[in-house]
Amino acid sequence: MRKPKIKVIPKKLPRGYVAMNASSAKKLKIPYPYSKNTIVVWKGLSKRERKRDIQHEIDEKKLIDEKGLNYSEAHRRATRLEKLGTKRAKPFTKKRRRR
Repeated sequence: MRKPKIKVIPKKLPRGYVAMNASSAKKLKIPYPYSKNTIVVWKGLSKRERKRDIQHEIDEKKLIDEKGLNYSEAHRRATRLEKLGTKRAKPFTKKRRRR
């Protein structure tokens, strides 16, 4: 995946989203007038929030495009990566209970 272009926009996206990538927009059926390699982010976010949301969108896009996940699953996993605080978290498989 190429490094995405980041575009800061003055208004929030439809449905109140503050950041979006083309893959997510397509899955959510939201008009996206930017290139497929562009991540848009609302200028009303702090630098810290903007950085976090951009990384979330990059992770989400990779999961949708490269692993073929649906939006909901890709969003869940990207959110988990955020919470772990790392881009390279370990597998997302469910832990099996030992008996």
